[in-house]
Amino acid sequence: MKTIAYLLFLTITVSGVAQSTDYNTKNGFAAQGYDVVSYFNEMPLEGKKEFSTTFDGTHFKFHSSENLERFRMDPTAYLPEYGGYCAYAVAVNGKKVTVD
Repeated sequence: MKTIAYLLFLTITVSGVAQSTDYNTKNGFAAQGYDVVSYFNEMPLEGKKEFSTTFDGTHFKFHSSENLERFRMDPTAYLPEYGGYCAYAVAVNGKKVTVD
């Protein structure tokens, strides 16, 4: 019984620790200042400073107030995979490389 209680304690403790992602913040913003929500609308658009927010210690810009609000409602749905770095370069070379 003590073992089960201990494992439960460890699970709760470890899952409660927040881990920050290392985002590619070229130009001071995630996704090089592009609107991460717009990628889900088939056309990546540059973000505007007047529609910006901070999440997980990282700055994000959005093209419109609507996209900013969509992000605020569920930010994890729009976060860049692998922090915005090239997944191939990370996997093959173990290096973080900016994507184009």
